[in-house]
Amino acid sequence: MENSATLNKKKKEFKMPHTFVIILGIIVFSTLLTWIVPAGVFDRAENSLGMTVINPDSFSYIDSSPVSILSIPKYIIEGFMESADLFFLILFSGCAFDVITSSGALQAAVGKVAKKFATKESIFIPALSLIFALICTTQGVNMFIGFAPITVMIARTMGFDSIVGAAVILLGGAVGFATGTLNTSTTIVGQKLAELPLYSGIEYRAFCFVVFLIVTSVYLVRYAKKVRQNPELSPMYELDSKDTKSIEGDLDSIEDMKLRDWLVMLSLVGTLAVIVYGGMNLDWGLTENTMAFVWLGIIAGIFAGYDSNKIASCFVNGAKRMISAAMIIGMARAVSAILSDGAILDSIVNSMGAVLMVLPTFLQGIA
Repeated sequence: MENSATLNKKKKEFKMPHTFVIILGIIVFSTLLTWIVPAGVFDRAENSLGMTVINPDSFSYIDSSPVSILSIPKYIIEGFMESADLFFLILFSGCAFDVITSSGALQAAVGKVAKKFATKESIFIPALSLIFALICTTQGVNMFIGFAPITVMIARTMGFDSIVGAAVILLGGAVGFATGTLNTSTTIVGQKLAELPLYSGIEYRAFCFVVFLIVTSVYLVRYAKKVRQNPELSPMYELDSKDTKSIEGDLDSIEDMKLRDWLVMLSLVGTLAVIVYGGMNLDWGLTENTMAFVWLGIIAGIFAGYDSNKIASCFVNGAKRMISAAMIIGMARAVSAILSDGAILDSIVNSMGAVLMVLPTFLQGIA
């Protein structure tokens, strides 16, 4: 009995490794691969658009150049240095959004939408989902988890369950994050690494954004109507019945948007518009985008009535929240550098291409 209890305790004590530990494991594994996988290269040339492309029929094997395990810290440091523009873009976008969220302008905007469409769930849910979807085109969903108590209270007050309140943030935010219309930590990182023009393909991502939002909204509205007509159908029915705190507030307890809130939200919308315009028409890069977020944080802070010390404090808090994401990008850069210096990146791509060629056409697209 005692041994069995000890084993069960050990099983329960398992914890998912930290993200940095997982990435470090990938870095070590990539380093070991340079000692195992044969080295090879494709011929590269510059196309008419000025982009470096490979000739898929030019692959050839070369002498191996394995990477030493002792060199891993060097590659990580170089990864941070090469990702400096991305690093600071992510940090300062977090700084700007901390100013905005701490001002209460977003909360007020959510409350205004809730009051206006409180009796029209077919408009209320899509409208609120749209707000978080638009915001999460530049930020991660986790930044706005703190809004959950507000949206859950609103949903419970309207006769829905707590799932609806949480889903407005999580699913609405997931639409914006997944389509990556303007996201600095996904789309911009990918385009930078792939040497693609910043914000290229934005029309397609915008189309996906609209489609995903429509599908999500339709599903949420149908679910919300169902649980309001029959609350017992909700998986949260028992817990929601016991939780009276979530419905102690009402929509009237949410403050109206003041002039300062409108100005803060206007600065956010204006900055995003300027970033898109600059990327598509002024050949803006990551440095200019970072500058835009710095100004967004300062201007939004001034509109919110903050003094210089408060704005500086928000910048520090915002940077703290984003430092992990920024460091992950720097560490991930080390993986591609190790595979490239070990001359096995092209070998891996060539082998994967050979595997795809033997698959049926419809499976090649999925793979």
